[in-house]
Amino acid sequence: MQIEHPCSKAEARALQETLATQVISKDQFDSITTIAGTDVAYDGATNLLVRAIVVLDASTSDIIEIQVVTESVRFPYIPGLFSFRELPPLQSAFEQLSYKPEMIVCDAQVLAPQGVLIWPSTLVLL
Repeated sequence: MQIEHPCSKAEARALQETLATQVISKDQFDSITTIAGTDVAYDGATNLLVRAIVVLDASTSDIIEIQVVTESVRFPYIPGLFSFRELPPLQSAFEQLSYKPEMIVCDAQVLAPQGVLIWPSTLVLL
């Protein structure tokens, strides 16, 4: 899914609410052959985000592919709207992958207790 990233807090909240209705919380995989791990680093001095994504063979843990993307921050840090700051470089890295992973592992929540969409869910929906 391709979306236009929001420019304001209000737009981000509205998009987050729309995307939250599309989350599927059941396991629908028969088997998984590729897994990606991803993380981001923020450099406050340069206002840059560096995002890495590593695709592994699920049965051997061999590295299949690595992509690293550096981009300027496009959206400010706002609690609860972290995905709109962190996802643009991940989308860029993901688009460059030759092997699209079936599962993505990241260190964050999927849905907050009150049902608010958090960035890993946004990533999957994008």
